[in-house]
Amino acid sequence: MLLTGAHDAAAEALITHIERTSQGPVEVLTDATRLSEAPEGAAVVLLNSGRFATWLNLFRTVVRSRRLVLLLWCTAEDVQTLKLHAQDFFDWVSLTVTVPPHESSFVLDALEQCRQDASVLALHHPPSPPAGFSAGVAHGRTRGGRAVERARGPR
Repeated sequence: MLLTGAHDAAAEALITHIERTSQGPVEVLTDATRLSEAPEGAAVVLLNSGRFATWLNLFRTVVRSRRLVLLLWCTAEDVQTLKLHAQDFFDWVSLTVTVPPHESSFVLDALEQCRQDASVLALHHPPSPPAGFSAGVAHGRTRGGRAVERARGPR
C-alpha cells in the first residue's frame, strides 16, 4: 500500500489504527534494508521509501517471502523516485491512499482552549507542511509555552 501526501503529524494516528486492526505484529522502519528482520506476516510502515528505491526494486522478494504487509509512507518526491528507480517494485503497489492534511492533537486541544477562554494563540512554522501548502506565521503568545503549528493552503 502506498500512502501519499503523508504529513508527519498523521503518522501517530495512522500507526495506532494499524496496530489496533492488524492481525500480526506491526513494525515501523526508516531503513528498508531491515525488512528482512521484520517478523513474518508483519505489517511494516516504511518511512523514507524514496531513499531505498533501488534496494526495494532489487530485493522485493524479501517482502513476498516474509509475507509482509508493506505500507510505504511517501512524499510526492518519494512516489516519483519509486516510479523512476523501482519500476518493478512500484508495479506491486496494490492500493494508493492519499493521506489528508492532519493537525496534531495538541494543536486541536490548544485551539479548543483558546476558544473557551478567548485567548491569543501563536502559530509558528510547521516542520514539513503537506504538499501544496506553505508555512504560515501569526504573532501572539503561546499557550502554556508550547509553539503551535499550522499550514496554510495555496492562494
